[in-house]
Amino acid sequence: MKKLLPLILLLGLFASSSKAQKIEPLKLDQEEIPAVYQLTDKLLCKSTQATLLYQEPDMYSMILGKIVEKGHQSFEENKDKGTILYFIFDQDITDNAFIPGLLWGSTNKPTKAHPEEYIAKGNTLVVWSFDKDSTIKKLSKAKVTKAL
Repeated sequence: MKKLLPLILLLGLFASSSKAQKIEPLKLDQEEIPAVYQLTDKLLCKSTQATLLYQEPDMYSMILGKIVEKGHQSFEENKDKGTILYFIFDQDITDNAFIPGLLWGSTNKPTKAHPEEYIAKGNTLVVWSFDKDSTIKKLSKAKVTKAL
């Protein structure tokens, strides 16, 4: 029995860590990014709300949970620029009703002033802060949707 306990603990640890989503596989790789786009370290969010969510996530931890991991990718092109925000939380946020209000206010849908789109699945939240017809947003959404 003493030899079995460490094995059970090890298997439990492996099972819980294998369910946790990681950010890196969700990001666009260099070969997936069209040549006309430039990566930048700047946050290029279209709205203040998206910027605050990334820069001050602790403000929302009572509602969304604590951030386990976060990251972003920002892209610039002549007519298309913006940021993809990636978050991993310590709890499931799939049906969190706070997110639409946070990003869009009372409209509960993207607007010209708040064009962000998002997907929340399990403990993962990805926010695309780009204009409506962004090519890079479409590429990223396809990758993230497939991965989640």
